[in-house]
Amino acid sequence: MQAPAFQDIQALISDSYACETIIGEGAYGIVLRARHLSTGRVVAIKMFKETQEDELTRRTGLREMGVLRRLRHDNVVALLEAFTRGGRLFLVFEFVQRTVLDDLEASGSGLAPDLVRDVLWQLLCAVDFCHRSGIVHRDIKPENLLVSSGGVVKLCDFGFATALRGDGAAYTDYVSTRWYRSPELLVGDTAYGTPVDIWALGCLGAELATGLPLFPGESDLGTLAHVVTTIGNLPALQAGIFRQNPLFRDEAMPAAPHAAAASLAAKLPAADSQLVDLLNLCLICDPARRATTADLIAHPYFAEMRRGAMGSLASVESAGRVLGLGDGRGKGGRSRSRARGRPHGSDAAPRKASGGDASGMGHDAEEDDVYEEEADAFLEEEEEDEEEEEEEQEEEEGSQGQSR
Repeated sequence: MQAPAFQDIQALISDSYACETIIGEGAYGIVLRARHLSTGRVVAIKMFKETQEDELTRRTGLREMGVLRRLRHDNVVALLEAFTRGGRLFLVFEFVQRTVLDDLEASGSGLAPDLVRDVLWQLLCAVDFCHRSGIVHRDIKPENLLVSSGGVVKLCDFGFATALRGDGAAYTDYVSTRWYRSPELLVGDTAYGTPVDIWALGCLGAELATGLPLFPGESDLGTLAHVVTTIGNLPALQAGIFRQNPLFRDEAMPAAPHAAAASLAAKLPAADSQLVDLLNLCLICDPARRATTADLIAHPYFAEMRRGAMGSLASVESAGRVLGLGDGRGKGGRSRSRARGRPHGSDAAPRKASGGDASGMGHDAEEDDVYEEEADAFLEEEEEDEEEEEEEQEEEEGSQGQSR
């Protein structure tokens, strides 16, 4: 189904908002800047292209809404409200002026060292909060980091985010943008978890320092070759999954050209040695050995942040946790980048949610409650369905083993 024209979108929401311009478009949705008629507040509105009759659209919208309702943090974009018009779901977010991608495009050769540290710290605060809240983002990249006029970095686009279900759980590998995909995702492993976000954070850190993507493959296989050349050969488990993946049946597994792969330091000759060490901890092929957010927060690279400087405007909540003041939990050239291994469907930056300040914005309260309940029920249903699939797969494998 074709998305409505700009004037038709305006007609759908004219009772509450005045659309100003389209600021982004992805596989699933269109993002507009708009002004709330009653309060004058400028917001970002994400309209899903397909109607709610499309199951994929419904699942994507409910997942994003449900996840964001669990998260309230200075470094996570605030979901303000959600509603439907003309059978389409609209998500309303706080408006943030630009993205880290915009800053990288403007710089051409990477950001200043202090700014690299500040952006990474604020992203780390957001990722740490997500992981401690049981959420893995699965699509960290420059486009999904918003930057306010005051320098606050906010993680956005939770359309691929999911709730964690514990050790041994299986998830789809059909997530993340190719250049930031961890080795376990690239080979097709479905038993992954929070380390996929740590890998993406490492890729992003290198890109902030140089202005260039670290692993710019034109395919999953090409990206994997870049990874192996720089980091080293895959561990045995990932090599086995690669060989069993039918997508790679006729492909040779990438291997380091020499006994030792080219070092990350060689790709970042001008970078701070502590930054390189931090990124090396993020970019370990074996996810079991990869750093956690706690490891990264404690790293010497962020010593100044931990002493209280906290970057220009880093998260107060995560700062409190780092300094032992609490657990930090909330209460409730690159035009090529647009085609650069985007996730298989993604958008940039929502019904009143637990994390937002509606400030007089909103629609029918009963309708809001129904959406919130549906979003929560959807997440629970999705988790139950995946657990059932795991059990069925285990039973099938058990029966095959007995028949042998």
